[in-house]
Amino acid sequence: MNMCYALGKKHNVVLLSRKLNKSITEIFEFYNLDKTFKIKSAPVTLKSHWLNHLFFTLFAVTNTLLQLNKFDVIYTRDSLLAYLLSPLRLFGKKVIFEIHSPVETQFRKRNKLYRNVNAPNQLMIRLKKEIERGALKGATSIVVITKIMKRDLIKRGIRAEKIIYFPDGVNIEQTYRIAENKKILRKKLKLPQNKRIVLYIGQFYPWKGVDFLVEVAKKTRKTHFVLMGGVKGEKDLARVKSKARGLKNITFTGFISDKRIQQQYLKAADYTIIPSTKNEMSMRYSSPMKLFEYMASGTPLITTDLPAIREIANNKNAIIVPPENIREMIRAIEETAPSTAKKKAEQAKKDVLKYTWDKRAEFIMREICKH
Repeated sequence: MNMCYALGKKHNVVLLSRKLNKSITEIFEFYNLDKTFKIKSAPVTLKSHWLNHLFFTLFAVTNTLLQLNKFDVIYTRDSLLAYLLSPLRLFGKKVIFEIHSPVETQFRKRNKLYRNVNAPNQLMIRLKKEIERGALKGATSIVVITKIMKRDLIKRGIRAEKIIYFPDGVNIEQTYRIAENKKILRKKLKLPQNKRIVLYIGQFYPWKGVDFLVEVAKKTRKTHFVLMGGVKGEKDLARVKSKARGLKNITFTGFISDKRIQQQYLKAADYTIIPSTKNEMSMRYSSPMKLFEYMASGTPLITTDLPAIREIANNKNAIIVPPENIREMIRAIEETAPSTAKKKAEQAKKDVLKYTWDKRAEFIMREICKH
């Protein structure tokens, strides 16, 4: 949505989406975005994930072919769509495929032991690998969000000049000025006044490191952790809550979509945190949008030391901690001098200006026009 919004400021953009469960007006309000682009959604949703994917693919391909003379660029993160639509290059269209991680990594993320995936999944992996290979070969340009992914693609035989690197971004327009001070905000949000507060915003997937934060919380009573995210009934949220049972220094806020309320929590906190663990996805292919939002907030950032994160975070704009190290994490939270943390936060606010969605859209479109 943010990328479409940025592109829509200077180009005519139509987003083809799966069936929406809200009106288009509600969607724009949910993301707090102006209507700079159009949305056309599929008419129905099928219960089967794979059938729904195939139906949407048919919907997207049909709509693209019917409006062939109305656009110049097709931009997708769907490998099947990129593969099927790549022949449109013969008609002068530019087909752009944005890929964040290899399909094998995506399957490994879903299956703890890749070698033990059952036969049907192995067949699906082989099929998706062939589709991905075709999409990478057929696309006019490939967009990646980490330098590591770019290097991986070059090793796979993709020409370097075909690959456009630009990380995820932040919408600076959504950074509100919160008038209340920290004390008032903590009272309003029912957070403790006399403890350090560490704020996590995001998904509760195992590789995100929220389970690790619970273990940190068990070892210190001087710090209060606010975990924002998760949907009621979701198994990841249930898992983390189960591990945190009985801990009084953790607050679960649930999912909060209102950016103004999010930023009240950001201002009330002493630190924001990215506690990602040592796994292939976090180490090589993750460019968390929350990283950029944290940097824009002005609240000091603590992050684990992982190669993909290090492409953006450094010792001047963040407090870097070895991954999955409880002692070092507690030391970073409780022993970092306030003046040091403040200096790093100020640098982060300057650095993040390089990574706005507008700059991302402008850079990618400029690179696309070269091919």
